[in-house]
Amino acid sequence: MTEQIYYEDAYLAEAEVTVTNIQPRNGGVVFFELDRTPFYPEGGGQPADQGTVETATGSIRVNTVRTQDGAILHEGKMTGTVEPGQAGTATIKWSRREKYMRMHSAGHLVHDVLMRSHPELKPVRGKHGDKAFLEYVGSLDAEVQSTLESEVNDEIAADHPIRTWSCTYDELVEMCGELPANLPTDKDLRVLKIGDFEPMPDGGVQVAKTGEIGHVVIHHITQEDGRVTIRYGVTND
Repeated sequence: MTEQIYYEDAYLAEAEVTVTNIQPRNGGVVFFELDRTPFYPEGGGQPADQGTVETATGSIRVNTVRTQDGAILHEGKMTGTVEPGQAGTATIKWSRREKYMRMHSAGHLVHDVLMRSHPELKPVRGKHGDKAFLEYVGSLDAEVQSTLESEVNDEIAADHPIRTWSCTYDELVEMCGELPANLPTDKDLRVLKIGDFEPMPDGGVQVAKTGEIGHVVIHHITQEDGRVTIRYGVTND
């Protein structure tokens, strides 16, 4: 099992690692594993990290990372030679990591604020990349868009702490009540809690305080076939 050091420190941009497995493909592309990784694999609506792994004999430009059959697979383009057993330095593209941490935390804060006034909505899914959105079963009045944006940015200004940690499935049920049906029950899961809002399951990487998110903009709220879609973004203002 690869040590997931992005959970230990979401702000760690560089780490010493060892290549444990590498599989070459055509055109210099390789799939490889590390003993420990700072690269967040795509999941939970959050895009994967990118960056580089440098060894004494070569380097790999990491283009994407994903989980497969319990393994964390890094995919990239190799220059020179990189072999199993080699030590090296893994460096993530920090601007990308920070951007998507802010987007992900923003999405959860929008959800928390929305649930405060509209607990009847049932969350379906969300994406926290360049075209971020949240989707719910239910309906919303048209005037919610401006009030929701204002309330979310008030909570950002309050600079609430954002905590993440691991727990068992049973502990998560006790904290959160009803959970998504696709969550595994036989391994530790991740939890997110913003300020005094209710905790929720989440496997992503977050900023430490809401004040780091920036300014949230609610672009559109649309309704179709009994579902509400909230499209949002984050600016530095």
